[in-house]
Amino acid sequence: MASQNASRILEEILLLHKSMNRIAKQKSDAVIKGDIEALKSVLSKEKLHIKAIDQKNREMREISAALLSGGGDIVNDPTLSAVIAVSAGNEKMNLSRLKVELETEISELAHQNKLNQQLLEQSLDFIHLTMDLIQPDPNSYTYGHPQDSPQSVQRGQSIFDSKA
Repeated sequence: MASQNASRILEEILLLHKSMNRIAKQKSDAVIKGDIEALKSVLSKEKLHIKAIDQKNREMREISAALLSGGGDIVNDPTLSAVIAVSAGNEKMNLSRLKVELETEISELAHQNKLNQQLLEQSLDFIHLTMDLIQPDPNSYTYGHPQDSPQSVQRGQSIFDSKA
């Protein structure tokens, strides 16, 4: 019964991760389009999914600990591989299949998150470039002799002869 609960929880975790992958792709689209409202909406969905995944992971740890402590031993860090090892028959095959699918989803999600991070970094670079074009550094376009440093021109003194 506990291993069936483990399969059920693992299927729910898998569905949540698939949904997170869809959300990550929506986030990419929102960043590319520059749609701030859509990005806010996607981020709130993502936050809810993260909370749900955390809750399901806690449930999975509790079920795994119960399965692995069948002999009365307390298990500090139950793993899915250990649960699969103590399962039997069809349940073992089902848990193994779910583990592989979950690993694939997690890998895809990590890849999509990396792409999103690169998109955000490029967006920030573009914003910085635009800001530099709008408000350039005043020292970057000053004409003068290369050996003249900005400190050599005294403040308040114009380089033009105003009396001429």
